[in-house]
Amino acid sequence: MKIDKLFKHYDGLETHERLALLCAADARGDKEEYGRLVRTAPRWVLQAPDIYLSAQSLEHVTHLYIMQQQELLALYVLAEREFSEPGFERENVDQHLKAIARLAAVFTANQMAWRLFCTRISVDSARSLRDLPGAALVERYIPAMEVMSSLANDDNPLSDEQIRDTADAMYTAWEKWSET
Repeated sequence: MKIDKLFKHYDGLETHERLALLCAADARGDKEEYGRLVRTAPRWVLQAPDIYLSAQSLEHVTHLYIMQQQELLALYVLAEREFSEPGFERENVDQHLKAIARLAAVFTANQMAWRLFCTRISVDSARSLRDLPGAALVERYIPAMEVMSSLANDDNPLSDEQIRDTADAMYTAWEKWSET
């Protein structure tokens, strides 16, 4: 079927049919077709409380924070387990401990940035994580990570300024997503 004939039927497309055509147009890089499909789609008028976007944005930032912390925890656990591996080279113990301490320091710095971000938007940092998948695991590791991060000494990869910058980045993402 030619595009002109198909275009005449766009207003009768089912949602799943329109989605399939949108994906195909996107895959082809056909911006005109994509635009026609979007313009001819039926419109809905939705209403939501003014807090909706702000709350959704907080949820997005919270999920990103937890995922990053979980990734650091996974790297930390893997690095710890290397000590018990049969082929672990004992002459690299100091270097390996420093790497583990740096991971813990980044984890702890992210935790500090999270608390700073939450304070900035007047939200309880612990309560905002409640019931979030993976949050309990992250919270459980905080004391151990704080102890391990103290071993990083001068190798602490994040300064107070960098922690503030991380909190500012969280705030900027939250603010931007709240506006769209």
